[in-house]
Formats: sequence, C-alpha cells, structure tokens
Amino acid sequence: MVEEYKLLFPNRLITVSSVSDWCGLNINRSKLYRILRKHFEMVGSGKNAFYR
Repeated sequence: MVEEYKLLFPNRLITVSSVSDWCGLNINRSKLYRILRKHFEMVGSGKNAFYR
C-alpha cells in the first residue's frame, strides 16, 4: 500500500499519519511505523519524521 501511495502522491511526504489516513484500515500505528522503518529511510525524528 505504501508503494501505491508513493505512486499516486509523489509530492507528498510519507509519514505514519498520512499512510494511515490514506489506507483507511485499522492498522496499528506501531506496526505501520516498523514496516516503514524496515523498507524506507527515515528522515528526521519525532513528529517531523518522514520516509524516503
């Protein structure tokens, strides 16, 4: 789903909140965080973190 998000919205930052809102599924935020950290590079920290 994250790859689809990247293709559909290339100018938006990939964040836990944006992906969670876009998916619309009941995905645990900590699980989504782990998935993003595993497959993407994290830039920043805390609330300002996003992924490439």
